[in-house]
Amino acid sequence: MPVSDLPSDDSNSAPVTDERSLLALGYMRATVIMTMALEMALPVFLGVYADYKLGTKCLFLIFGVFFGFCAMIVNFVKLIQSNEFHQTVSSKKRVKKDNADK
Repeated sequence: MPVSDLPSDDSNSAPVTDERSLLALGYMRATVIMTMALEMALPVFLGVYADYKLGTKCLFLIFGVFFGFCAMIVNFVKLIQSNEFHQTVSSKKRVKKDNADK
């Protein structure tokens, strides 16, 4: 279902239209969640591996946790500030409203 009544950043611009299906929006969300999970987990696993190979106790594990957490937070903030995040949230609300009206 197209979403055409979404608010835009500029009050002078035309409303945003999203022609993607709900399945496509779901895949987009799943990709974002998986990316954020990998950003957190991969540096931790690399830190554990580096500690094992270099014989250190937990030095690289701590660096991995810190780096992964920082990378996840930065991308989470970018996601929240992006216009696409707000479009998908609005489209989901609109579809629920349209289905409730029927």
